Amino acid sequence: MNFKKIVAITLLLLAILTVGAVSAAEDTDALAVDDVGDEQIIEAPVDDIALLGSDENNEVLQDPAAEDFNVVIKSEADIKSKEAVVSFDLPSYVKQKNSSVYPDFYNDHVEVQVQGGSSFRFYNAGGESSISLTIDDLYIFWGDDYNITVYYNSHDSNIENLKIASGTLKVTESADLTADNFIEAYDSAVESGDDYLCTVFDTKTESGLNGQVTIYANGAQIYTKTFTGSGTPSIAIYGSDLTGNLNGEYNVKITYKRTADGKEYSKNAAVTFKNIGTVTPSDETGGDMPIATAISASAVSIVYNQNKNLVATLKDANGKAIGGVDVFISIMGVKYPLKTDKNGQIKQSLSSLPPKTHTITFAFDGNSKYLKSTKSVKVTVKKATPKITAKAKTFKKSVKTKKYTITLKDNLNKVMKNTKVTIKVNKKTYNAKTNSKGQATFKITKLTKKGTFKSVITYKGSSYYNKVTKTVNIKCK
Repeated sequence: MNFKKIVAITLLLLAILTVGAVSAAEDTDALAVDDVGDEQIIEAPVDDIALLGSDENNEVLQDPAAEDFNVVIKSEADIKSKEAVVSFDLPSYVKQKNSSVYPDFYNDHVEVQVQGGSSFRFYNAGGESSISLTIDDLYIFWGDDYNITVYYNSHDSNIENLKIASGTLKVTESADLTADNFIEAYDSAVESGDDYLCTVFDTKTESGLNGQVTIYANGAQIYTKTFTGSGTPSIAIYGSDLTGNLNGEYNVKITYKRTADGKEYSKNAAVTFKNIGTVTPSDETGGDMPIATAISASAVSIVYNQNKNLVATLKDANGKAIGGVDVFISIMGVKYPLKTDKNGQIKQSLSSLPPKTHTITFAFDGNSKYLKSTKSVKVTVKKATPKITAKAKTFKKSVKTKKYTITLKDNLNKVMKNTKVTIKVNKKTYNAKTNSKGQATFKITKLTKKGTFKSVITYKGSSYYNKVTKTVNIKCK
């Protein structure tokens, strides 16, 4: 505070006290006089003293002017949850009073109001010097033009809705949306039904949440609900909303499959559950709810004829293997049961699957103790590559029919029977088929000149095997 202001305020206080003392001397009803020798102590009524506001350092506080806030409202913005679209400075006078006398409504605060009724009220309890707000903070739901007005209120100074800025924000929805735009606020521990796990929200469309929200614990589904755009902007999910008996540490996955763009957004978290669903909720008989289950299996890529098993494992939501139950497998339009072993596993041989990408589905129908679960995986079967065995050969020119034999075997080194192969010698092509030993014998009849001829043996391939060739030298002397 500058020196001139201090002097002026001091003089003002002295003047007030002097006037009050003189006035009191003239009005005996306003005096309280004590005789102490020649001295008189005169107490002036408190109401006659003009009190000025001051902070904890006894410095006189000046009410901020509108320009002191330096408000910035962006004229245009893409919707991104972390991007500031409204920002303003905070003069030192704008702070929350730690008082039990006045409720929060009367404390100094800045309020940002958005066309349509949404507002953001900020109390500077933390002593910040500035604040930035995002579109998510202001609950802007979809692409449009939004009128924004910023007000300052102070109870101490009787300032009410002092407009410090206004502007228009033109919002265009960004195509670069992430899970941060829809899922937030995990708790690391959920120990009771009213403990909070997460919030799923969608402020990017006028209809609010529109899609399916699903939560998994160690791969087992413990929550699912479909929203149809009824205007609900968000859903808070608690321990009491979860299905199955949960006790211990879990890898939790929260997904929101959004109807607006057809994409699934997900977040993972490590969460410790304590006795969630072990006592409540109960089923209609009053007993505990069945425990959630999950089937785990990984996508596989193999070569046709490869001797490999697809393994699926059934466990409950607590990670315990479920043995001795039927899990149905659907493969190439055929459905049949396989019983889980003590490790909760079933195995399916893939050696007979033809080359292509197959979708194989496992399904556990559940029982009185366990909830049902399913799992689908992709199995990609590639064509196998066979092998031609052939050696260089020398014939006498005088031999009219020159017989040349090769062997064809598959990728497992098994002979390929009754399979057509060709050989091209000196621009002439000859055909043959393999016998029970995988051997094909070519009868070369038009090779009457001396020389060494580079010859190409070809198997053209099939829906199971790739094309393969072999080059050999055939000599005629």
